[in-house]
Amino acid sequence: MSEDVAKPAVTSRSVARGLGTTVLARLGAVVEIVAQPLYVLMFGLAGYGLYAVLWAAVNLLENIFDLGMTSAMQRTVPQSAGNAEAAAALRTAMIFGVGPCIIVAALVALFAADLGSLLNVAAKDRELVTPAIRIFVWALPLWAFVEIATSALRARMVFGAEIRLRIVWEQMLRLVFAALFFAGGFGLKGLFIAHLCSLAITAALSVRLLARHYSFADLWRGPWASETARNTFWAGLSILPSNIIARLFGDAPALILNMLLPGAAGAAAAGLFTIARKLSSVV
Repeated sequence: MSEDVAKPAVTSRSVARGLGTTVLARLGAVVEIVAQPLYVLMFGLAGYGLYAVLWAAVNLLENIFDLGMTSAMQRTVPQSAGNAEAAAALRTAMIFGVGPCIIVAALVALFAADLGSLLNVAAKDRELVTPAIRIFVWALPLWAFVEIATSALRARMVFGAEIRLRIVWEQMLRLVFAALFFAGGFGLKGLFIAHLCSLAITAALSVRLLARHYSFADLWRGPWASETARNTFWAGLSILPSNIIARLFGDAPALILNMLLPGAAGAAAAGLFTIARKLSSVV
């Protein structure tokens, strides 16, 4: 993209269309409601509970260590004068949003055995906990990348493509991969691998979409410490506390339930809470 992207006028029709698109995106929870009983059927309630606990932990860590960059894009990109400034905002968000998550993922993988002892799981899943953490923790930087990429698309008023990424490529492919790995005899480990596969494909498709709406050439040139970069960084930090609090209400209960109840009961309780939360989100 060598020319500046024309900014579309905001009209009542565009606002209504955006509202409808947002509601449609929320209905993606229906896909998860269909998928969750299938996961429980394939991997058992306690096995699904372990997966739910680790995914809740990844979500919490991502919302802390992305430094608010997923929200920062919404503030700075619409105010950008041209492609160069928009690319500077995207570059800053990727560096400060994905970079810390990579470091945290490496540290968690290193201390996976110690962290695994904190989780309550079924006896048959105990030996899987440490390998699962070492595998699944890499969902952290992948998820941060997808979150920032889709936020960058929303900042360019690209909504339909984001919905397809979130629902079709992320959630549907996860279910397909999980079923294939289960049929292949991978057991519960297959669910973690399936999640990584779906995130990796979603991330790759996000890059393709970003290339359509951002100038990748401008990502590598121009001043890295520009005013847009500084504004993006501080905008992220300003919204970070509210992001963390909102995520705590959603994901912390699964972790707390798992720690309070011993053995398989803790894993099952986390799984049941996650299912109940997804059911309530439809309303």
